[in-house]
Amino acid sequence: MAIPARKTLLKGLIDIWEAEAAPWGDCAFRYGPQHSWSPEAGEIGLCIVSHGPSGGERSAGSGNHWWQDFNVNLVVAVPDGNPATAGSYTTAEDLRADLWDQIEVWVHANRTLALGADSVKVAHVSDATPDFGPLFADDAQVFRMLLLTITYRGLRGG
Repeated sequence: MAIPARKTLLKGLIDIWEAEAAPWGDCAFRYGPQHSWSPEAGEIGLCIVSHGPSGGERSAGSGNHWWQDFNVNLVVAVPDGNPATAGSYTTAEDLRADLWDQIEVWVHANRTLALGADSVKVAHVSDATPDFGPLFADDAQVFRMLLLTITYRGLRGG
């Protein structure tokens, strides 16, 4: 199996994650940097999926085989005081914690990811940082955020 192209990996992850159970599946998913978000009916949060820095390549032993790391940045943002979370800050914090748990369980259960004929292996959450504040420069809305980096490793051969 070959390593998928970066956009194939990110768009494939979005397709998979949109089909997940609530609360994760009830979030809006966006690909690449965003400058604003207006929630639609039923959307409880925003997940922005973008390219992370490359982890580079390392030799995979003899021959012309190389391990390559792909880092996927995932920003999970829950509006603070969102009516979908009953206007409760505690509930918004609980929702962020539930999303965090659901994402880590999903990554652990899907260490190998096949996208058509392509495959990446050895997925793990390499960084998870909670944050609080505006998500967009010109927006007064405050979000409870989770800034995740998910690292996927694939094998290239030549």
